[in-house]
Amino acid sequence: MNLLSTKIVTSDQRSLVHPAIRNFKEYNAIKISSTPFKIEGHFDHLIFTSKNAVNSYLKANRENRPSASAKTTSCFCVGEKTKRLLEDNGFRVLWMAENALELAKMISSEYATSSFLFLHGDRARIELPVYLKDNGVSIESREVYKTTLTPKHFTEEFESILFFSPSAVRSHAQMNTLSNVTAYCIGNTTAKEAKKYCKCVFTADSPTIEAVLIKVNENLKAKI
Repeated sequence: MNLLSTKIVTSDQRSLVHPAIRNFKEYNAIKISSTPFKIEGHFDHLIFTSKNAVNSYLKANRENRPSASAKTTSCFCVGEKTKRLLEDNGFRVLWMAENALELAKMISSEYATSSFLFLHGDRARIELPVYLKDNGVSIESREVYKTTLTPKHFTEEFESILFFSPSAVRSHAQMNTLSNVTAYCIGNTTAKEAKKYCKCVFTADSPTIEAVLIKVNENLKAKI
C-alpha cells in the first residue's frame, strides 16, 4: 500500500505505520499562523476546540500582550490532546468533549448562567457559538489564528490518504484527484468533507492522529 499523510507526524506516530506499508510519505497540506487579537471584558470560562487555538493564545501571553489575556484559567475544550496541552500550561479544564456540538450541549445544560469566550481559527465551524446563543448562553468569539492552504501536486498515486481537517482535504484536492483514494479521517467533520471527493472514507474511533493510523492498520490486517 502507498500511504500519504497530509500532516507531518512525530516519530512515535510514524512507528504506528504498518510494516506492510512500504511507501509512506507526508507533507503539511495546511499552514497555521497566529493572528493579533484583543480580549476585553470579563469571562467566566474559555473555550478551545483545537490545539492551534491554545498555542496561539499561549504565544500571545508569552509575548506579554495584556490585551490578549483573559482573567481566568478555567476552560472547556474539544479533544484529549487539547485538554492535555491546556493542563500542561496551568489551565483547569472543567469539561472535555469529543466534538464541538457535544460540548455546546453540555455547557447549555450545566453552565447556562456562565459567560464564555470562544478562541478559534478563521475557518472554525459556527455550530458551537450558534447553539450556545440560541440557548441563551453568553458567549463571545475571538479569531486567534489563520489556516492557509498549501496544496502540493503528487505525480505518484496513493491508495490511501490521511486527513486531519476539512481544510487539509480541500487543500489536497486542489491539485490532486481523489476519486480512487481511500480516505482516513480524524473526525466526522473531516470525513464529511472527504466524501465530496472520495468514494471510500473511514473515520477514526477517536480524534487523534494515532487513532487514524490504527484505523488504517485495522483495515490492512483484514486484507492480509
